[in-house]
Amino acid sequence: MDIDSGYPWPMQGARWTAYDYRIIIEGLQRGQTWAEIARVVGRTVSAVQNRASILIENEDGGRRRKAWQRLQDRIEIEPDHDWETIARRKHAEAELPYWDENADAHVRTVWAAAPTAVWRGRGWLRRSLEPGVGMAELSAALRMSDADISDRIVILGLSTSYAEIVDRLGCTPGGSLEQRANLARADDQSSQYVLVAAGELGDILHVSLHADREAAEYARVVVESRFGRQGPVSTRIVRRVPGRLFDEYPNDDQHSRSAVHTAKDLDIPRDTVVAPAQVVDLDEETEPPPSSAPFNPWDWDIDSATGALPAYMRRPPPRRSK
Repeated sequence: MDIDSGYPWPMQGARWTAYDYRIIIEGLQRGQTWAEIARVVGRTVSAVQNRASILIENEDGGRRRKAWQRLQDRIEIEPDHDWETIARRKHAEAELPYWDENADAHVRTVWAAAPTAVWRGRGWLRRSLEPGVGMAELSAALRMSDADISDRIVILGLSTSYAEIVDRLGCTPGGSLEQRANLARADDQSSQYVLVAAGELGDILHVSLHADREAAEYARVVVESRFGRQGPVSTRIVRRVPGRLFDEYPNDDQHSRSAVHTAKDLDIPRDTVVAPAQVVDLDEETEPPPSSAPFNPWDWDIDSATGALPAYMRRPPPRRSK
């Protein structure tokens, strides 16, 4: 995982899984430092070292050492250290979900066998009125809550809506997953989709609001066809609910989509989408114009390093009459 170009610890706050533990053990077997292992896991060094206590038995009596030191020494002496059995037991004692390859495969199998739901404009609609099945089986087999299983379904990319998960698999009545599904259905009725298109240098070419994802995707094709004739264009669609700030939704585009089209790629009428009247380059540095407001010395834009005034403030002093 390359984390140099973005947020340095992308997995901070996420659930620990067997995949993370395996990276730690394999890194120690190869002789990597904890800093190198932390970069691959996507977490801080202290977080990875603290999590080593899950992978080794607790030390009784005597001179106590930190768990990461004992784990590192154990791997050097015993490369085939059975960390999985210890991790499973400690997860069960702490009532934490333990996700590994077998658990993920079970979730995928039950999801594929469950009745499908279809998208009809706003919200998920089932093809039948029968309640969803499968969540009770998963919860009993994996010994996890409905909420933990639904979060894993989203992480695996099987669904982007808690409402769809409940429709297909069901849930415990009155549980947290049912509340999430109800909120998702309510959001579906009031949510709107924002399409943003930007040029190669980050200049905003187009912003539009749409009632559903299907309309936003159609507008994306139109916008990419129009502006792609002039050069590279990146588009992104995000869902927003009026009245909520800084929310992120599972069905948001995680990255901008880049596209370049020629005039013959798509034959779409030019009046389908109204282009913005003016393109604004947010990266352009402009010098503020002289102010026509009354003189106020506190409004001077003085350079903190040199103490010099900006160019438009450096005028010769008035001549004094004799």
